[in-house]
Amino acid sequence: MSRRPVHLLIEDMLERIERIERFVAGLEREAFLGDEKTVDACHRDSEINTAASRGTESSACATASSTSTLTWTSIWCGPSCTPSYRR
Repeated sequence: MSRRPVHLLIEDMLERIERIERFVAGLEREAFLGDEKTVDACHRDSEINTAASRGTESSACATASSTSTLTWTSIWCGPSCTPSYRR
């Protein structure tokens, strides 16, 4: 787990999202899937974000518990949450 402050982890995650957006800008689905380097780069940045997000969960819990009466589990529904939209 990272020992970096949560705000830095989130900045890194946003930076990775911006990179992915640049990589896929203007690409149709078939062009994206046909470009192995772009697929691999997007996949790698997604993996990095997944790892970084694991470092934010416990810190966010500690912050939430020290500043609020809400528990983290009452505001985060976990992996069962899925977006209702499709891109």
